Amino acid sequence: SALGFIEAVWSSYGEFCGGVSTTHAGESSDVVEHRKGEMRRLAPVLAARLAAAAVETTTPQLLEPLAHALWAANQAQQAMGLPLADVLAGAILRGEGLEYPITAVRAGAVTAEDVKAFAQAVARVPAHPALRLAELVNVFGRACRGQGPASTIADFA
Repeated sequence: SALGFIEAVWSSYGEFCGGVSTTHAGESSDVVEHRKGEMRRLAPVLAARLAAAAVETTTPQLLEPLAHALWAANQAQQAMGLPLADVLAGAILRGEGLEYPITAVRAGAVTAEDVKAFAQAVARVPAHPALRLAELVNVFGRACRGQGPASTIADFA
């Protein structure tokens, strides 16, 4: 699945930028630095798309894979200092890093503070277990669509 691929990319990103050797025989330091640069440019785009998926996902079967991808993003942010919470909140609130605005957020359903609380809960250290993140994504998505209370997002702080 696409989310499994994204999770694998995040895992590689965290290992690579965290100092785990992922070089191939014969790679020069220039090639390694180029790969790191590409991964740094890709990270905010992946995080923004995960934020959109968190808001838009209504299929219960996608919650766990999405949570695993978010968990891997959290691990990658720890490895290299990616401002994950800021990227997630920027994508949801202002459409930053996306080609299209997130339309699933119902007007007035969540506040900017609710979105920031969600982003902080996803990016927190230590990370929530993946199943707890799946619950958070479900609660947050329902709140964004006006199908549940936003106040429960604070339970994940």
